[in-house]
Parts: sequence; C-alpha cells; structure tokens
Amino acid sequence: MRLTPLQWSVIGGAVLVAVLLAFVLDTRPPDHETLERSRALMAEAADTGVLVQQAKQQLDAASLAQVESLEVMVEEATDDTLRARQMESLAGLWYQLGRADISGIYAERIAELRNNAASWALAGTTYSICIQQQKDDRIRQFCRDHALTAFENAISLDPQDLNSRINLALVHVEMPPEDNPMKGIQMLLSLNEQYPDQPAILLQLARLAIRTGQYERAEQRLRRVLELDPDNQRAHCLMAQALEQMNRTDEAAAFAARCNDR
Repeated sequence: MRLTPLQWSVIGGAVLVAVLLAFVLDTRPPDHETLERSRALMAEAADTGVLVQQAKQQLDAASLAQVESLEVMVEEATDDTLRARQMESLAGLWYQLGRADISGIYAERIAELRNNAASWALAGTTYSICIQQQKDDRIRQFCRDHALTAFENAISLDPQDLNSRINLALVHVEMPPEDNPMKGIQMLLSLNEQYPDQPAILLQLARLAIRTGQYERAEQRLRRVLELDPDNQRAHCLMAQALEQMNRTDEAAAFAARCNDR
C-alpha cells in the first residue's frame, strides 16, 4: 500500500509521555485495559529508540544514508512546522522500506505536534498496517497498543469521526484483548445499531462473517450495501466470495465480474 504525499502531510510519530498525559486527561474514566496499556506505553517509551536502531541495522547502505540524512534535517529544524515536514519525508521513507512500525513512530510524533484528528487517525492507520505486515509478536503488540491510543485520540478530538471508530474496533478484531475476545465485533455491532445504513460498517461486518463461515449473514449485509451503493466494488468482491462458498457459482461469477471492473 503506497500512501500519497498529501497523506504523509499528516504522518509522524514516537512514543512520548505527553501522549499518555493527553490520554489520561480524557474526561471518560479509564477502564482496566486502558490503564494497563498506558503503563505499558510508558515502559516502552525508552525502548522506542531501540526499535528504530534495530530497524536501521537491517538497512542496506544506501537506505541507511537516506534515513540518517533525513534524521539530521529533523534535528536541525528550527520550528515545529518545519520539523513536522521533515518527519513526513522520514515517515514516508520508512513506509516505502516496508517498516510501518517505524513509520508509525514518526506518524505519532507529527500527531503530537499538530494534535488534530486527521493526524492521529493517520498515525493509527499506519500502526494498523504494521499489525498486518509484521510477523514479530512483540512488534505487533507495540503497534496494536499505539494504534488504539492514536484512534482514541482522534475520536476524542472529533467524536463524529466514524472512520476512526470503525478502525478502533478493527484493531480489537485483529488483536483482541485476552479477557474480551469479542470486543471488536461488539464495537462494530454497536456502531451498526447507531448507523444501520452505513456501508463502511456493513462491509466490515460482512467481511468478518465470511471469515467465520457465516455466508448467509454476509450476503444479507452485502445486499444492503448494494442497495445503498450499487457500484460499491468492495461489496461485489465480497459477495462473489460469499456466494462461491455457498456453491452458487453462476451468481458468484456475475459479482466477480463486477469486482474486477476498473
């Protein structure tokens, strides 16, 4: 997945205690998981630099030179606006190098500087990509914790940000808390109750239904999406998958053709 220059205009990150303070000062009382995650983030703050250094050790000479050149430019920036711009380039480079975790660290740092919902949402999205890319459980846990914090910050700044609320639920789906493995699904179902005709929510519920073998339920939700948005390509693709699993091959082929339309 390649992000555009405009998207990188809101990327940057690193784990700082200031993030935790902003989170703790939220008016909602923190639950047990939130407190545990906050403690974990504080403990990891010192380890973030280690993670970056380990990633740099795996780079070839040319890539390392690019990274270190941008690091110098960030260090020499004379104000936060310029510093954020330089970190955009650094975040973009790490993303291109296949390290969404390090890209997310810089995404988080820019979000701290700009402190707007869009910046936090993009930091969360970058960490979410890390969860998909990484095989190392330790790094995946790092990205999970920081994705949750980033999306929560985005939502606190813009409570109407539905995409961040969906993405927050999806992080819990991908890496559920041990004491509540259904938390992500429950969050999506709650959103569906609030926004019953929101295609983005219905698509995610349909995707998860296919994953768990609930093909008829997936079909039901996807047909509703197509009623609301007949040209939704993602819905056609998922419908083809669901129908194929139910051995309705002719119908599946018709949806697959729409899926492949560009």
